[in-house]
Amino acid sequence: MAFVDPRWVLPALVMASVACSDPVRPTPAEPGMDVIIDSDPSGADVVLDGIATGQTTPATLSGLTATSHTALLSADSNGVRYEVSVSFVPSTDSVTSFTAPLGFRCFGSPCGGTEHTAGDLRFFTRPNGSLLYAGGNQELFWPASSTQNFYVAAGMPMFVGIDSRGDTAAIGQYDGTMLYGRPAREIEEAPFALRQSAWYLPPAAVASMNVSRGIRGIEVDEEVIGGPEAPDALLLRLTFTNVTDQPAYVLADPLATGSISYSDVWIGFALDADVGVSEDDLVGYDADPSRRMAYIYDSDFSEASFSPDWSARPGLIGIRVAEAPAGTSVRMNAWPRVLDWKANALRALEVGGLGFAAEPSGFAWVTASGARDVHPDPAIGIQPTAVDDYRIVVSAGPLSLAPGESASVAVLLAIAEPTPGTFVSGTPVAPGDPADTGRPLFAIAAGLRDAFVAAEALLTR
Repeated sequence: MAFVDPRWVLPALVMASVACSDPVRPTPAEPGMDVIIDSDPSGADVVLDGIATGQTTPATLSGLTATSHTALLSADSNGVRYEVSVSFVPSTDSVTSFTAPLGFRCFGSPCGGTEHTAGDLRFFTRPNGSLLYAGGNQELFWPASSTQNFYVAAGMPMFVGIDSRGDTAAIGQYDGTMLYGRPAREIEEAPFALRQSAWYLPPAAVASMNVSRGIRGIEVDEEVIGGPEAPDALLLRLTFTNVTDQPAYVLADPLATGSISYSDVWIGFALDADVGVSEDDLVGYDADPSRRMAYIYDSDFSEASFSPDWSARPGLIGIRVAEAPAGTSVRMNAWPRVLDWKANALRALEVGGLGFAAEPSGFAWVTASGARDVHPDPAIGIQPTAVDDYRIVVSAGPLSLAPGESASVAVLLAIAEPTPGTFVSGTPVAPGDPADTGRPLFAIAAGLRDAFVAAEALLTR
């Protein structure tokens, strides 16, 4: 039999400690015992007690004693080293056999971050599953070839829901330590395509905590598409699968034994967009169901940190749900940095408006689900009116994910310059009502709407 003690100890690469043994018996150590060890996926090099065995998984380790041994399994996949450290005690009366999942966990920077160019966008990704993130707070540049104008601090697939115990579980754009990257990562440069997957698997420090960010047992398959047909946009295809019934996952996370189901689930993408210096930004929405988008713009369209040809016309950056599961609704929301994932944070934003139920919902779930009734359009959540450093999220739901079930969402990200002749650089522009097509911001954001239309061509790739 086998069980897992998930202890990751290295800051850059994952080291999952797996203890595998039969029940303790009062018998002396005996030489000659065998252990059959495999990895998921197979083909990993095996180092036993610090000594290379020359074997790759699946492998049989012979002549062992009934004392504790440690095997380090490791394999390269597209330039990334995936590892798992396995501690076990052979059985004295049977052959011990187990399969350990290879993975990549990140606790610092740059953690394998790689730079890519797609069309006119230059951006970073990590093999642990963090998209648009490397750790330097300048993770996406536009235009790519001629400037250092940065627009993103972080972006990551977002999953929120209520688990089988009734606890709110969520993951947001800065929860990269909750991700366990899985082999194999595929990258094509022309036209650009990236495919990778990761598990939401809490590290040992939070593995048993019932906290709002304690998501577990969800695999996210990520596909990032970009190219000349939409040079100012990216397509993010995200598929979320409940893997709490898969043996490889349960071995890494024994708390998932018995499976976990999720209800009231919302899936999407959270983005910390910064138009240069972040503290003077504002949030805009488009309420039309055919072009719903949430975006961030420099409040007065003047950004001294940008190159001279762009400092008086910094772009607008937005996200929108392009494809959602049948029967779900689209939600858009925003919040300032100071309220990141804090309980009841949306209540603090209301200033007398209608509230949300404070019980088990927490900030992340409410933000993604739009569970508040402020704007007449239920797709729109908070509409900030004061300049700040904001995050935005688009999502689709609600849905349920039982073990083995999947749900997918396609999110488009686009950047565009403000429409010439519709603004004066240095003059603040208020967001206005997202349903009012006569507001100044609606005209200013015409180019962004056009960029999203062009981005729909990526859906056919």
